[in-house]
Amino acid sequence: MKRFSGILIFILIAMLAFTGSTPVATAYSTEARITFENVTLIADGAVVDVALTIPKGKEIADVFFSLDYDSRYIRIPVAEVREGALTNNFLVYDGGYSSSSGTTSLFIGGSAPYNGPLGPYHYVFSSGAPIILAHITIHLLPGYGGNGIYVLFSPRMFKDSLGNDYEIPYFQSYIPFIPSVPSPSYTLTTTASPDSGGIIWKSPNQLVYTPGTVVTLTVSPFIGYTFTGWSGDLSGTTNPTTITMDADKTVTATFSSSTTISGDVDGNGTVTMGDALLLAQSIVGITTLTPAQRLAADVNGDGIMSMADTLQVAQIVVGIAH
Repeated sequence: MKRFSGILIFILIAMLAFTGSTPVATAYSTEARITFENVTLIADGAVVDVALTIPKGKEIADVFFSLDYDSRYIRIPVAEVREGALTNNFLVYDGGYSSSSGTTSLFIGGSAPYNGPLGPYHYVFSSGAPIILAHITIHLLPGYGGNGIYVLFSPRMFKDSLGNDYEIPYFQSYIPFIPSVPSPSYTLTTTASPDSGGIIWKSPNQLVYTPGTVVTLTVSPFIGYTFTGWSGDLSGTTNPTTITMDADKTVTATFSSSTTISGDVDGNGTVTMGDALLLAQSIVGITTLTPAQRLAADVNGDGIMSMADTLQVAQIVVGIAH
């Protein structure tokens, strides 16, 4: 209990010392440094390991540090801080917002596990490799623009391999980069059929859309054409209409010639072998024609579509019939 009380007193002293000054980016200590390691992206930020590196052979006891950040754009919940290599008396304290520094502080501390000759709560850096002090989750809020995190590191005690005390004053560093996770975005592809039939307007007109964006689609038929309906991820004939972007979407607007040309089944303004093929496919049930298309397909005017109409369309193409 006495040891735990001492930890709390130390944290309070560190808080008072830090909140009275504005964070300034400084170089890492030549003796020790803290970095973010093992970054794993999540939907709105990243999970990172806060790592401490000290030269090989140095020994450390209690360690305390604070993470200071702009809480308008970054959130580090206490409930999502997990213990790393600090396995004794690990604690996390939310220091709240400081008007003097303009940041929110999160204090983390604990005692290093025993693995050295100097007694309990001492840890020897046998390799000089980073040791993970804590696992934290960093959430990025709307408006985040690459803001970083200040790290104020306050070691309680260091020793060398011979047991001699040595001092490393607290140091302050700035980790400027937290991986930004782009928000999901979706594309909206629109096609006019035929492309000579008209144009589709999008509002807002963007290359990609954020989830939930409502896009208004409006068609404007060209002279001689009539809009006949939507297909793809839209249906019906409402114009204008809207579509909500919750995935990549593809929409086709179909137009037909308002001036019927006998044999022009696809409504593109000319009679081709494509019209004969489309008519034949309709007769055998492969495709279905619109009322306007059926009117153009009844070339001989007998009120029904038959292979005789298909033959006559082909004759129009080669110039035998008119």
